[in-house]
Amino acid sequence: MNESFHLYQLQIIDSQIDKNNIRIHDIYKILKFDDEVEKSKDTEALRKNILQKVKIELQKIDNEVETKKIKINQSDSHLYSGKVKNPKELQDLQNELKSLRKNLSLLEDQQLEKLIAFEEIELEYKKAKNSLTIAISNFETKKSILESEKDNLMNDNNRLEIERKAILTQISDSDLSIYQHLRQEKHGLAVSNLENNACSACGAILTPGQRQATRSAQSIFYCPSCGRIIYGG
Repeated sequence: MNESFHLYQLQIIDSQIDKNNIRIHDIYKILKFDDEVEKSKDTEALRKNILQKVKIELQKIDNEVETKKIKINQSDSHLYSGKVKNPKELQDLQNELKSLRKNLSLLEDQQLEKLIAFEEIELEYKKAKNSLTIAISNFETKKSILESEKDNLMNDNNRLEIERKAILTQISDSDLSIYQHLRQEKHGLAVSNLENNACSACGAILTPGQRQATRSAQSIFYCPSCGRIIYGG
C-alpha cells in the first residue's frame, strides 16, 4: 500500500475522533443547562412571588376586617349597655357604628376580591410548579440518554486510538509531520480522496495525469487547488 493510503486511513480515524469530540463537548454543555427547566424555574419563581405578595395583602385585609368586627361588637355592647344616657353621645355612638359597618362592608368586598385573586394565582402557581416538575423529569430522562451516548462515543474514541496507533507505525515521521501541518492549516482535513475525477475537499477537477499521480505508491500527490493530499484509491 502507498503512503497516501495510510495517511487517508489516518485522516478517516482523526476525522471521526474530531466528530466524536465535538459531540461529547456538546453533550457536556447540554448536561449543564436545559432551557426548558430554566424557563420553568423562572415562571415558578415569578408565580410564587406574586402568590406570596397577594397572600400578605389578603392577610392584611383579614386583620382589618377582624379589627372592624371587634370594634363594632365593642360599640354595640357599649350602646346597649344602658350606661350611655346622653342623647348626643348616643347619637354619636350610633353614627360611629353606622360608619364602622359601612367600612366593614367595603373591606369585606375587598376581602372577597382579594380571596378570588389569591385562589386564581394559587392555581397558576400550582400549574407552574407542576410544569417545573415535568421539565426536570424530562431533563433527567434526556440526561440519561445523553450520558449513555457520551459513554459510547468515548468508548469509540478508545477503539479508534488503538487503530490510530497501529496506522502510525506505517507512516514515516516526515510524512506524519506534513500531515499534522496540513491538519492545522486545513481545519482538520489534511487528506481528501478522488471523487468524480475531482478533489473531494475543494471540488477541483484533475487531469488524467494528475488522477494517475494520486494512485502512485512512490509519491504523495497534493491538490493543485487546495494543497491537500489526495488519495486516489
